Amino acid sequence: MSNKYDAKISEAKWQAYRDEQKTYAFDLQNTEKPIFSIDTPPPTVSGKLHIGHISSFTQAELIARYKRMTGYNVFYPMGYDDNGIPTEILVEKELGINIKDIERQDFVQKCLEVNVKYREIYKNLWKKTGLSVDRTRSYATISLEVQQIAQQEFLKLYNKGNIVCKEFPALRCTKNQTTIAQAETEDKEFEEFFNDIAFTLEDGTELVIATTRPEMISSCKAVFAHPDDERYQKYFGKMITTPLGDTVPLLADDKAKIDKGTGLVMCCSYGDEVDVYRFQKHKLEPKIIIDRYGRMQNTNTEIDGLKIEEARKKIMEILEAKGVVRKRTPITQSKQISERGKVPVEIIPVRQWFVNLLDKKDTLLKLNNDMQWHPEFMKKRSDDWIENLQWDRNISRSRKF
Repeated sequence: MSNKYDAKISEAKWQAYRDEQKTYAFDLQNTEKPIFSIDTPPPTVSGKLHIGHISSFTQAELIARYKRMTGYNVFYPMGYDDNGIPTEILVEKELGINIKDIERQDFVQKCLEVNVKYREIYKNLWKKTGLSVDRTRSYATISLEVQQIAQQEFLKLYNKGNIVCKEFPALRCTKNQTTIAQAETEDKEFEEFFNDIAFTLEDGTELVIATTRPEMISSCKAVFAHPDDERYQKYFGKMITTPLGDTVPLLADDKAKIDKGTGLVMCCSYGDEVDVYRFQKHKLEPKIIIDRYGRMQNTNTEIDGLKIEEARKKIMEILEAKGVVRKRTPITQSKQISERGKVPVEIIPVRQWFVNLLDKKDTLLKLNNDMQWHPEFMKKRSDDWIENLQWDRNISRSRKF
């Protein structure tokens, strides 16, 4: 026996011992101990893990060990979320290929091969960190077994009327070429301009709207002001002409903000989720001017075919030449970006599958109240997330894997 402790030899020895003895295995036959289950979110197979991944399992790990020591039969599996956009991006980087240049069947096969490699990397890392998961019960979301479970749940929800297929404005990542759910977005601040642009009433009266998205003017179908805004009350119901020659109604809407910009806001299809709400509420006919690739279309101007950022600069040149730009004010604006693509999301109507969520917000909040939360402040986060839901969950993905 060596007098000097060798960590590498000792760790390898006890890692192997725990596996051989199935130290952390869930005992399905044990009916005497109460069961404590831990539903760990499986790590996404998207590249090499880092300290942040490890630390995110610390709380669950502490609870698992505590429950074992206090007499519980702990069910603590570990899985791998190994399909979807993150895995596709990993495969493209790993193999130096472009998803657009390869047939779906071939790409799926390459994804499966890369998954095998990274699952083994992840498994060895969990072993080295001493994570006390039950490695005899690992799972992968791309496996046939998990796919069948997902399909069965889909059918259950569908038969209950909780899943619908409809054409509806959906959040789209133009970089990854797919629709996404609200939960797959995050906020990021951008330096933008509030552009004051002159519109004209039929009698020649000039009214100025303020917008950060001048490239959307071609899809403007109405101009709104708050019903209590005395500056514009006398104009409600009149027609107003955009700088590009389209005539639209000027209407009252309680979501317009008196103290934002000039108080007048154009309603376009679709600049944001409020536009979606207004189009439905006021029964407006949308004109879609952004295609699924994030390029402008159907504007009958020089911005057709341009990417959104390019189109914004170009339309401002056009409006400046027309003499309708009254002011430009620099602002810092928070926008939703796609979690994976890191680009601002667009709202584009597509026929997709949606899980009904908005009609269940009260039920979800009640369930939150019925649970014990540790720590308690996490309940507030969950409540806020539910209350701020603005979309039914889009579960369609226009991808290959």
